[in-house]
Amino acid sequence: MFSNSRFKLIGQVAGPFGIQKDSPRSDVFLFDVNALFEAHQSEMDSAFSGYLAEFAAQRSCYVLSSLNYAETAARIPSHLRRTLAGIFSSAGTELWRQNDLLIRHDHDFCDDLYETVAKLVLQSAYPDKQAPLIDCGPATLRICLAGTRIGRTAKRNYVAWEREHRELDKFVAAIRTRFPNHSVCKDSEGSLLIMPNTYSTAKVQEHLLRRHKSARLVAYLGETAARGFAKPMCDAFLKDNILSTVGGASDISQLLSYEMRRMQEHLMVEPAPSAWFMELEMKAMPIIIDDPNWSVLKSDTVYDSGNQLRVVRQCVQLPDNRIVDDYFRIDLPSFATVYAVTEDDEVLLLQQYKHGVGQVCLTLPGGQVDPGEDPEFSARRELLEETGYGGGRWLSGPSLVLHGNQTIAKAHVFVARHVIKIADACSDDLEDATLVTRRRFELRSAILAGELPVTSHVAAVGIAEALFEAT
Repeated sequence: MFSNSRFKLIGQVAGPFGIQKDSPRSDVFLFDVNALFEAHQSEMDSAFSGYLAEFAAQRSCYVLSSLNYAETAARIPSHLRRTLAGIFSSAGTELWRQNDLLIRHDHDFCDDLYETVAKLVLQSAYPDKQAPLIDCGPATLRICLAGTRIGRTAKRNYVAWEREHRELDKFVAAIRTRFPNHSVCKDSEGSLLIMPNTYSTAKVQEHLLRRHKSARLVAYLGETAARGFAKPMCDAFLKDNILSTVGGASDISQLLSYEMRRMQEHLMVEPAPSAWFMELEMKAMPIIIDDPNWSVLKSDTVYDSGNQLRVVRQCVQLPDNRIVDDYFRIDLPSFATVYAVTEDDEVLLLQQYKHGVGQVCLTLPGGQVDPGEDPEFSARRELLEETGYGGGRWLSGPSLVLHGNQTIAKAHVFVARHVIKIADACSDDLEDATLVTRRRFELRSAILAGELPVTSHVAAVGIAEALFEAT
């Protein structure tokens, strides 16, 4: 079926399955995000993702992941995300659709748990230990000891070491003994997940069946998820629903091919709502002749310093056909800015000399987004390096353009609540910085007094407070 995919024998897979022709029930599908990849893949097979998107346009399909929403969305191609009915992230504690948060289950972890996790991380015997990733979701705490800033080779090295030493198993046992009212499991070969017993992934099944009344739930899970964080959902699975443990994308593609044929045989395929709705909108949409965009007729690089600064001279044509021969654009690297708030409702700030301002001032943590890097990953890395804080609950704000007539740079704004101290600050910035904190209500006075003079940081404060009010 796919020219770029290799099919293997199906192991623990329930299927194919059928429905009586006169059955009024429809099926809702739930996919473990890791089951959409083969073991050797870091990116989803393009042919498979296209096939799954075609299927999701005809059936309600959801994805389940132990990762936070930003990490989960980054693994799923955008054309597939648009067809999904929703993404259950952070072990199902959040439900997202098209970047909109629909449901969230909140739970606060005690300080003793954070301290225990921090001690275990420090005790790790891994010889190439780096600053760990500690991601605090609404009701999950995920720890990845491989680190926040490692490549594929370093990750493979850590996984190989962990397979030999089984250190994570010891950590799981220690946390279970110390906190019996929490469930602890390995959600990958290099990370573990902690959830309070007040939350269960069985709620994912409950929500789907409430949302899709009289539907049958069909779930495809990888073995790690089925035995780990999704086990409560598996144990509570209703007998009329179908639960399959699959080995990867090739297993799923075979099962979906059976389902596609069944839909065609029983004439159950209808145009996807998005398709016919878009067709109606296009018919009713007025034709716009004037193009408000400018046309770039010629572009010459005047100066290029590599990854720091580029100046381009363009010849552009305006909508009224006027020609501008020397329109200059300035390109600087994009960056991420973090409005990080501790458990005590204090904002993390850096007091440092900024050469663009020409004086010592207050700034928010943040830094450059490397080419091809996810902005939230950059934000988490910079926060950890500059302050030693991490974890918490993260919200993504809008991306800001710093100058409407120039490219300049794009600022990605993030808000992190309930961050905790997990390491010593270790930044390689040119400026020496001192970590200071201010109460949230004090920042307005600091801005008006000129203590926080960077435009994007002032905007980030306003965006953060707006997000606080909205959530």
